[in-house]
Amino acid sequence: MLMILTHSSTFTFAGLLGVSEPTYDLSVGMQLHCQIVKLRLYYTNFTGNTLITMHSKFHLIEEAEMVFRLIVERDVISWNTLISACCHCDDKSEVLSVFREMVMDTNVKANDFTYASVLSAAAGLASMCHGRKEKEKFSGCLVADVFPYRFLL
Repeated sequence: MLMILTHSSTFTFAGLLGVSEPTYDLSVGMQLHCQIVKLRLYYTNFTGNTLITMHSKFHLIEEAEMVFRLIVERDVISWNTLISACCHCDDKSEVLSVFREMVMDTNVKANDFTYASVLSAAAGLASMCHGRKEKEKFSGCLVADVFPYRFLL
């Protein structure tokens, strides 16, 4: 098997990572990742995006971002893959940070998928902010103040 992998292309590894993904076996994915690094195939969008997705499935967002930074020519799909990984890991502020970097520092144009992901993250942050404000309203409230209204629940 190893002999076959040493003569493989980025498409081979992307396919293998895709096949191993449903089993959610991190050790297999990490072995493939190591082999990709040894063969210096991680610089391509195709393999890099697949690795980002694999790492995000295990909530390893730092590793996913590290792979993203190694991709030489990042296109909108690469940016969307990282944004989607941040969404999957429930890191809404990082979604907005990555989007801001994409818009400000690159010539890559956002597409519908980008905007949908960013809007979803922004809505989640707005909900969290609203929830904090509501909590602050009721944090000074005594149990005795709420007791007469318990029948409304």
